[in-house]
Amino acid sequence: MVMCYICLLEHENQQSRKGACRALGILSASKALHPLTFLSGNDPAETVREEARAVLLKMRYNVNELTSFETTKI
Repeated sequence: MVMCYICLLEHENQQSRKGACRALGILSASKALHPLTFLSGNDPAETVREEARAVLLKMRYNVNELTSFETTKI
């Protein structure tokens, strides 16, 4: 199930991406750490970037420390 939500992070619809972020946060999916970090700084929609940051904070990850990871694609 987690991988389905991770795949949705690449959906063209921003509400789908935002919902996927939220679902991954509810699941506390550590596999989503890098994709969420990438979205938090690179998604074209500000609301998705904000949701990704909020989820990372909820999962107790420091967004600023995570952005040092080299991520080029989800």
